[in-house]
Amino acid sequence: MTLKINLKPTDKLFFKKYPYKIDFNIVGASLIRAKGLEWAKEFAKDLKLKAPYYMREASQIDRMALSTFIQTIEPYLEKAEEFQTRTEINRFTYYSKDLQEIESLAKELDWCMSEVWGPQDQLELDFLLANKRKLLCDAIPYSKYRFKIILKSSVPVHSRTQFLTWANNYTEDDIKISRGTSSWLKSTRRYCQTPFFYLADEKMLTFASIFLSNNISTIQEYFPRHNVI
Repeated sequence: MTLKINLKPTDKLFFKKYPYKIDFNIVGASLIRAKGLEWAKEFAKDLKLKAPYYMREASQIDRMALSTFIQTIEPYLEKAEEFQTRTEINRFTYYSKDLQEIESLAKELDWCMSEVWGPQDQLELDFLLANKRKLLCDAIPYSKYRFKIILKSSVPVHSRTQFLTWANNYTEDDIKISRGTSSWLKSTRRYCQTPFFYLADEKMLTFASIFLSNNISTIQEYFPRHNVI
């Protein structure tokens, strides 16, 4: 794999599928998602068409720039899979399995391209493709935790209390619970969007997995980049 563009390092596959993503800043890009590609194309050319009333940035849209962007991105969108694109206000993101595709987009749309993410070499790419539950990192969290456990936000109160009681039998050398998660487990906080905690090793992972059972949403393992050989 020969890199022709500067890629920001990524720690995992996007959507557990795509190694690469590229971001573009283009006012009006959200119209592609909100109104569909054909409508957005027509809007970019027809001054009589008005943007939806809820678009605060409508007055800032450069229709010529938007038209150029759509013409360039359209062939890629026509063959795109579900969830291969994402739009957030003026940021349009395209995900890909193909580095050459990303390089072509970066070259064609360099005027509105902001950032590109992806594996730094073939070894990292192969690692991510083969280890979809592992996160590449420069250093593991707090230099001691190999695993991150994300809990379901629907864990019953009694299960939270029991788990916290169990966790309190160990020190931070074994387990570290985020402050917000700790409050949620104690029920002093009503809601926690992404409750999580760190574990030091596989032994603790086994204990926690048995204890929490179906209340675990995701298990992520950190893997230092320098170990990818």
